[in-house]
Amino acid sequence: VATLAKDDPKLAEMLSKELGVKPIEKTFLGSLMSAYNIASYVYLGLSIIDMIGTDMVSEKIITKCKPWQAPTNSEDCEKCNPDDANSPEWRTDKKCSEYTCKSFGQSCILLNDGTGNDTCVSQNPRDVRPPVISAWKDGLGNYKDKIIEVANRGYSYKEEIPAYTVFPMAISTNKPSQCRVSLNQSATFEDMDVFGSALYAYEHLVVGSLPVTYGIQGNGTIVPNPGTSYTLFIKCSDSIGNKNEAPYYIKYTIKGGPDVTPPVIESTSISDNSYFAYGINETNMEIYINEPSDCKWSQTNQEYDTMENALQCSHTPNEFSLYTCKTMLKPLIDQIVNKFYFRCKDQPGVQEKDRNTNEQSFELTLRGSYPLKIDSIQPSGDIFTRNFTMKVETSKGATFDGKSYCYYGNVNDVNLMSLFFKTNSSYHEQVLSPVRSATPYTYYVICIDYGGNFANATTTIKMSQDVKAPKISRIYRDTSYTPAHLKVILDEIADCQYNIGKDFTYGDGHPMNTDSTEHDALYEKGSTYYIRCLDASNNLMLHIFHA
Repeated sequence: VATLAKDDPKLAEMLSKELGVKPIEKTFLGSLMSAYNIASYVYLGLSIIDMIGTDMVSEKIITKCKPWQAPTNSEDCEKCNPDDANSPEWRTDKKCSEYTCKSFGQSCILLNDGTGNDTCVSQNPRDVRPPVISAWKDGLGNYKDKIIEVANRGYSYKEEIPAYTVFPMAISTNKPSQCRVSLNQSATFEDMDVFGSALYAYEHLVVGSLPVTYGIQGNGTIVPNPGTSYTLFIKCSDSIGNKNEAPYYIKYTIKGGPDVTPPVIESTSISDNSYFAYGINETNMEIYINEPSDCKWSQTNQEYDTMENALQCSHTPNEFSLYTCKTMLKPLIDQIVNKFYFRCKDQPGVQEKDRNTNEQSFELTLRGSYPLKIDSIQPSGDIFTRNFTMKVETSKGATFDGKSYCYYGNVNDVNLMSLFFKTNSSYHEQVLSPVRSATPYTYYVICIDYGGNFANATTTIKMSQDVKAPKISRIYRDTSYTPAHLKVILDEIADCQYNIGKDFTYGDGHPMNTDSTEHDALYEKGSTYYIRCLDASNNLMLHIFHA
């Protein structure tokens, strides 16, 4: 109505009376609403005009603005999860936050918050469907074609599993669920053990776990019973407690016969080719073997029986069904590559002729390092710009080239510091805005490399008012250019302009080529150059040079 009133006041007045509304006041909101709805008003006005003079029906239209409400459809909650097949394209690789989760439906809640596996699900109390369990083929890896699955009931491995072999057991659920496992078919969900992770998830994986009945050798060594078949029973529960009453099964058989294979070192507590900090001459170390064994190590590659150092080995499996052996590696020598060799002999307690020994050593390399050094930190002292870039250069360290991560802060505690924006190299940069005070301000810097070496430094700055114009440190004819250039070097960063033959007002001159404090222009022999340079504090310099 307000829009039409400009061109046809009478029509606007008539519409006001018929609709029972008043023109929108000339406010920003009013203008915005008028512009947005002009097409609607025109259409409505023309429609009413068509009715004038005929049978007219008067309607009063009331529009109310209310808070937005999330949809009541609870089936869309899981679309918030980036790995959901029906996730909108804009959700791909996006984290599902609590706010976003609740926007998909009024019954949506976020599970596993803050774990990195945040999952949005529906807690609709009318949902009484338990999770549907099936084999997770991708999780089974090389075993995906070596199982026989009965839909909704379970799967079994086609081939016998060699004793002490690490193998995967993997299932998936059609909704985020917690899953548990037991050897007892009649066990309740609450009495079962966690299968994989305690988080609510779609995929559930256990690698190398053998929850079997173990036999005990005469020396107390615990081993799985070869030739025995095992059935695991699995139940899963969604976030509101719907559980599958009939358990899903996984069946496998441990291969029988004598053990004729040597033990396998599956992993170590320290990764191969790791760095160690300068001055560290020893370190604790663990190796993890696939079966009970006795193990030794040496700094030269030799047979098991002649190795000098024995590890302390447990003959009870850990939670991953691996057997742990511990030792102290020493000496560690700085600045060189340190090599260690491990071999193991299985079946402790049986006759030596029946034991299997590694014929090849497991090799571990640890790299010594130099102390990490901070070679420079800038700026320091008085600064004159609102923003400045802190620059740190490092050298030596674990990788011999200063590569490291640097942190900065106003306290000397790395846990309270921030990581440099540009780092993980030997050159580190961070743009900062100093406290606008004449009081000196100290920044602390700590750098840490891949071996755990660290170095620290401080710099103290003070905001000062720059009242000095730039000065020319050097001016000369630079013949490295063709034709030659006039080169001007200043004592601070500034923008420079010039004119030949007469003075000028800054802003009307010819810009000089610049690179921080160095400036240049074409050299004209016999000419008089008027050069003006302006720094960041608007201090202006004039220099006259006769070529």
